[in-house]
Amino acid sequence: MSESNAPVPQLPAAAQFVPSAVGPSPSGSKTIGSILDRTFQLTRGHFKLLVGTAAIPSAILLVVVLLMEGAFWFPMIRQWPKQPPPEIVFHYFAPAFMIPVIVAMSLVNLAIFSIYMAAASFASTQADLGVKITIGEAYRLAWWRGSRYLWLLTLCYLYAFLPLLLIELSFFAVASLFIHSGAGVDSALFLLIPLAVLLVVAAMVYGVLMALRLSLAFPACVQENLTAYAAIKRSFQLTRGAKGRIFLVILVIYALLYAGILVVEIAAAFLAAIGVFAAMALHVHLSPPWSYIGLGLLAVCGLAALILFVSLTYAAMMTGLAVIYNDQRLRKDGLPPAPLPAGAAV
Repeated sequence: MSESNAPVPQLPAAAQFVPSAVGPSPSGSKTIGSILDRTFQLTRGHFKLLVGTAAIPSAILLVVVLLMEGAFWFPMIRQWPKQPPPEIVFHYFAPAFMIPVIVAMSLVNLAIFSIYMAAASFASTQADLGVKITIGEAYRLAWWRGSRYLWLLTLCYLYAFLPLLLIELSFFAVASLFIHSGAGVDSALFLLIPLAVLLVVAAMVYGVLMALRLSLAFPACVQENLTAYAAIKRSFQLTRGAKGRIFLVILVIYALLYAGILVVEIAAAFLAAIGVFAAMALHVHLSPPWSYIGLGLLAVCGLAALILFVSLTYAAMMTGLAVIYNDQRLRKDGLPPAPLPAGAAV
């Protein structure tokens, strides 16, 4: 995951102007409705590419979280059926343990999503231009400039959320000073909580606005072969006057996906209830090991459904941003963006 002096890899043969099933984006600037329609068309027409690209980081993060949960609960499960000693429980909530875990998880997230966002940006922008690529090709090109994309995502987080982080750290530092100076916990919290809430709300509003300004940095970095700083400046330029449209597109996409998963959950719960009542009426009882196998299958299905939903959300969001990026280039530059030529650096 580094940029070296080795020759830049050639653009994959499958990505060299091969018309996709959906076809290139229609010419002319787009309204919010046409952006959403184009996002739906691309996500459906390139489902395997876009959702498959998103499934990789979703599955990796799920495995990481499960391993961390296992490491957390395993010492307690070993004590079963005895009550685990309080010192074991308190150990996992101590700052000496929690801070390294949070830092490590943050670094893992940065590494995974920097590569994913680059691969997804490349795949979705090319799909919108009518160019067909594969998941492997998208990740290979993203990996080639991995250090650049890692630095870009780090800068985006710092631009958007550094004020919020500083406010939170300042709150804990001042609270600690109050407590150690003998002012008392109640008086410290009484003075600090209202101020902290106002500052946090202001920092969150700032973070959302900055995130909208940075939302096209990854497509610009990948598609135009820009450095991290240049991609941020380019995103500021492309999002000027378009932040409201970007916010509405993201909001509608998320709302539709959330409503869809809610409907699926209700339907699954309804079918499960029917199955339980039918089993009770027929006096069907599964004894071990079949009951354990059934629970295991349900858990696998639940995890698969979770990965699918998260992947579909990531894919739809990145595809929507890719469509907006190509549309903003048309609006700002006056010419529609062209597919990357063969041998282009990514």
